[in-house]
Amino acid sequence: MLKELGRYKITLLSLLKNSDNICKILLGDNYENENYDLDSELEKYLIPHLYIQGTIKEKRSYILFDTGMYKGGSSIKTMRITIQVICDKSIIECKPPRGYYGFKYDVLAQYVEELLCEIKDNGRKFGIGIPDLVTVNDFLINDYVGHTLTFDVKDFR
Repeated sequence: MLKELGRYKITLLSLLKNSDNICKILLGDNYENENYDLDSELEKYLIPHLYIQGTIKEKRSYILFDTGMYKGGSSIKTMRITIQVICDKSIIECKPPRGYYGFKYDVLAQYVEELLCEIKDNGRKFGIGIPDLVTVNDFLINDYVGHTLTFDVKDFR
């Protein structure tokens, strides 16, 4: 049953890497023209564990994420996806794209929510349902500010 924890992380990492909007915030508008291995570069800023003090060295924007689960009945379990969208406080200002509002971490959180909530329409999905955003908490540690988003997804046991 615990294999799903890793499977969800792999699926989530793939979704985030394939989002042009997320890549633009993490790497810059011209990220496709840069001379680097895109996957390796993205993995510096898409981190498959939650914030650990001292592990982030660059003053950048990051998406950190982890998975968990709890039992929801005899044949259904609920998978939990926790996502932290954070920015160094010195770079939170941005000009949001049309239809988006707030600081850089606010826009990044909006992109993540849209990405996960449109999974059903695009044929990509976790479990037997679409992720349901259950909480949004502030994130403020040292020089980093942002949001912690928690999504629940029903899945078969």
